[in-house]
Amino acid sequence: MTPGQKTHGNDALTGRSVPELTGEQTDIAVPELTVEQHDIALGVVRRLLAARGLHTHHVNHVGLTLLAGRPPWGSGALRHYAPELLVFAPLGWRVATVSVGASSGSYFVSVPAAGPEPYIVPADLPEQVAELIPGYQEGTADHLGTPHY
Repeated sequence: MTPGQKTHGNDALTGRSVPELTGEQTDIAVPELTVEQHDIALGVVRRLLAARGLHTHHVNHVGLTLLAGRPPWGSGALRHYAPELLVFAPLGWRVATVSVGASSGSYFVSVPAAGPEPYIVPADLPEQVAELIPGYQEGTADHLGTPHY
């Protein structure tokens, strides 16, 4: 973490602050219509995971730049960034992050336990995204209980 960096909260596993922008694609501003399409694509994955008892949180990121000096209240610019679907174990730590590529529409699936590189899944295969998430194959997230150190 760098000084002044915004956080999304604390990681339950490590207790450290989690950067607010967590995905590979979130540093690229995207049109609002693209964000809506990504929301729909992530919603499909979210429903698949919920059917198996996995807990998720859909995160939309926006940035607002305010410019002073223009009477009477200044001006600003609103930027939208790629949304993410965070997947959690029952005790609260994140086991995966799913985002959608800004231009390709492919899913990016980051599973920290599987390594630093995200899986890339074609846009028309949301079931394959769900299968990459720890706990989905077993039909429940209960086996993700207490972390082993």
